[in-house]
Amino acid sequence: NNEFQVARFLPNNVGKFLYLYLVYIRPFTSMLRRVCFGTTDDKETSILFASRCRPTAPWSTGRLSKELARATAGLLGLPINTRTYRQLSIAITERHLKHMST
Repeated sequence: NNEFQVARFLPNNVGKFLYLYLVYIRPFTSMLRRVCFGTTDDKETSILFASRCRPTAPWSTGRLSKELARATAGLLGLPINTRTYRQLSIAITERHLKHMST
């Protein structure tokens, strides 16, 4: 039983985009909500994939799988759900990163 940790990294461009979103865009939209609508940030959350109706609750696995399938179908021409994504990430790790764990 030769288990190892699965390392998951975002591609460089995606990581930069996520950084800009978290550092600049999200606080700016939060400020706009406060100023324009007089709302407080009681419902503000650190969850990235949450619905507007329930911002403190993460998406269900079914919802995440559905959105992932929709996005990958448009991008790759092939829908990928969360189960397939998990298997792909493990296969990529075994092929390209396994030698780093030994």
